[in-house]
Amino acid sequence: MTKSPMTKSEQLLRIDDHDFTMRPAFGGPPIPVGVDVQVESLDTISEVDMDFTMTLYLRHYWKDERLSFPSTNNQSMTFDSRLVKKIWVPDMFFVHSKRSFIHDTTTDNVMLRVYPDGNVLYSLRSHTQRD
Repeated sequence: MTKSPMTKSEQLLRIDDHDFTMRPAFGGPPIPVGVDVQVESLDTISEVDMDFTMTLYLRHYWKDERLSFPSTNNQSMTFDSRLVKKIWVPDMFFVHSKRSFIHDTTTDNVMLRVYPDGNVLYSLRSHTQRD
């Protein structure tokens, strides 16, 4: 397996210096993860099948001090889905969901923002079918 070269931002975040298969502070107390959902649209409602589909934005917030970085202007860095595959992210799912997927028209509708203190915002646009 070949490794893709790291971007300067990934080098600043020290992606290769940590085991991101493990949650932050593994072995310590649980990591609080905030979640918010913004419903964009209810696409279909079926009274016969007792289900519905909707499009929504799902956002997660947590702190991973391994991703902290020095900053003189305290600005965040924003990444696309490629970095999401390299770091720990909470495992989020909808109970009783028949089917869910991330919108990927032209590109994955995923955004990751990392702040200098290690706070992380992970946002995605999803389509879900529930019964």
